[in-house]
This record gives sequence, structure tokens and C-alpha cells, in this order.
Amino acid sequence: MQSYNNLKQIGLAAHVFHDKHLYLPMAGTILPDGRLGHSWATQMLPYLEQSTLYEKINLDKPWTDAENRVFFETILDPFRSYMVSRKELHNAAGYALSFYAVNERVLPVGEKVTFDSITDGTSNTILCGEVKGNVRAWGDPINGRDPAWGINKTPYGFGSYFSGGANMGFCDGAVRFVTDTIDPEVLRALATPDGGEEATL
Repeated sequence: MQSYNNLKQIGLAAHVFHDKHLYLPMAGTILPDGRLGHSWATQMLPYLEQSTLYEKINLDKPWTDAENRVFFETILDPFRSYMVSRKELHNAAGYALSFYAVNERVLPVGEKVTFDSITDGTSNTILCGEVKGNVRAWGDPINGRDPAWGINKTPYGFGSYFSGGANMGFCDGAVRFVTDTIDPEVLRALATPDGGEEATL
């Protein structure tokens, strides 16, 4: 239930972000000098009741800059997993982790995407989902995965600590449990925003 609620919050935050900016948060921003800036999670902070934290972050500097470091050590409920111990909520560098990632086919790094461009339909396109392997910090701008790799098939794909599948958030804001036995072709169709396939769960 906690995972379901987290994904609902993330999905709602994405919609509110889109309403305000007229595009979805980028998987990661790129600074004027070409360096990676900030993650989709950071961009969503004001819409996840974290405006105070967001206003402290220097968005003109990378998330790993010494000036920003302390902010990204903060454990945030929408991105945490209650299936692991508290000591496992930070990586070796001390950054707080996100047990959720976005669909890299929908939210590329450095690109502004609108709901209108999701021509396969928002209810038929995965936005985000649970992860349990190769977990990245919530501030990391490289925190996207390809759902087409399968559910619970690789540590670099989507997966959960639950048996049988993982919770996935869709672009319409719905959260659904996707089994790890789903037809690969159906999953590939759900992964693409504009592939022209007809596939539903």
C-alpha cells in the first residue's frame, strides 16, 4: 500500500508540474555548460510538499556540488522503500536513494515532453515504477529505466520486493500491479509513448 501511495503521489506531482509548466519534468536537466543538473524527483519537490527543501537547492550547480550535497542526503518518503532497513536508504556516498525510477522512453534526459506527445494514450503508457536493483539517489539525473527489459528480470530494470511483479505508475495517474509474466510484446507496447501499438493490461 505504501508503494502504491508513493507512485500515486509521484504521478499526481507529474500532472501538477505539467499543468504549471506545460511539459513533464525531464528525467534529468542539463546545465548551460553541458553538465548534468538535476533529476525528475528534484523538479517535482514543490509538488510533493517539499517546497522548502527545493528552494534551498542551487539549481545552477550540479546536484553533486558541495553546496547541494546536504540536501540530497535527506530521506524523502515519496521515494523510500519500507521493505529495506533505514541503513539501506543511502548509497555508499551518503546520498538518499529513490526506490522508484521513470520510464526513460517517456521522460528522456534534457527533453521536455508533453502529454499530447503520448499518442499511445496516457492510460496505456508507463510513467514510472518500482526498482530494487542498482538503486540510484533521488537527486541523480540518470534515474530512468526501460520497462521493456521486463519486470524483475534484471537489476537494471523495474522490479519490486513483492513476489510476482511490481507496482507501476501510468501517465494517466493510475497505479497498477504489472506481473513479471506479462507478455513481453504487451510490456514493450506499454513502454512506448508513441509506438502506435494497441495494448492494455
